Amino acid sequence: GSRWRPWCHARGLPGRLAWYAFSLVATGLLVVVVTAPVALNHFQSLAMYGALANMAAIPLTGVVIMPFLLGAMLLWPVDLHRPFLTVAADGIEALNHLAAHVAALPGAVWRLPAPPSWFLPLAVCAMGAAFFLRGPARLAALPLALASLLPLARPSMPDMVLAPDGRQAGVYENGVLRVSGRPGSFLARAWATRFGASHALPLESLLCDPGGCTFRAGGRTVAMPVLYEALAEDCRRADIVVTPLRIPAGCAGKRFGAAHFEREGATALDF
Repeated sequence: GSRWRPWCHARGLPGRLAWYAFSLVATGLLVVVVTAPVALNHFQSLAMYGALANMAAIPLTGVVIMPFLLGAMLLWPVDLHRPFLTVAADGIEALNHLAAHVAALPGAVWRLPAPPSWFLPLAVCAMGAAFFLRGPARLAALPLALASLLPLARPSMPDMVLAPDGRQAGVYENGVLRVSGRPGSFLARAWATRFGASHALPLESLLCDPGGCTFRAGGRTVAMPVLYEALAEDCRRADIVVTPLRIPAGCAGKRFGAAHFEREGATALDF
């Protein structure tokens, strides 16, 4: 970029405008690249039109919002700040409209399952090598970047997740998350985000009575009793038992009760 700047400036106003446009595009792309690993690691989503939105958001912020906020702050002691605050507020409202419009575009958000714990450190090392190393040493960024992308290409997700109190379960099948509780609950929405799904759906095979619920998952019968009378029966018939109750010693197999959740908390299972 530094090689082209003098050439653009030597062409007068058109060259300067071209350099400014190039700077906007380059800055927007750089922001997307740098923040993408953090967004994928913490939010399991990536804004696909971030660079495009930044081309409008950066000038709006730098030319309208920030200068007029600074002017309002400086003129506040003499009570001349109101016109500046009005302009800054209009700029912020325009920025919010821009964000809402871009977010509503088809394909605006790319959702992925949560990457492994080593994804973010490896991605940061790759960016550090690309940005700070010089010469042939910079090529070290390439294998690091490729290695960090592997879990995104083939994500490894558990077949079933259990709530930390044993009262709700989620099953991930064919890219769809289905839950035993309310799909709109906080836990279900958190699981959906973790699995890279836009939302959760109810379990189709879920059957409930006052003693608890049962459902089929991965060819197995899963029981979630809430009464000890139902627990005794489920211990004999179910392949997997998940309950907030304390499971007696005679209940063998895959059993997850109060003692397990007190010790392990939320649990992920593979069939």
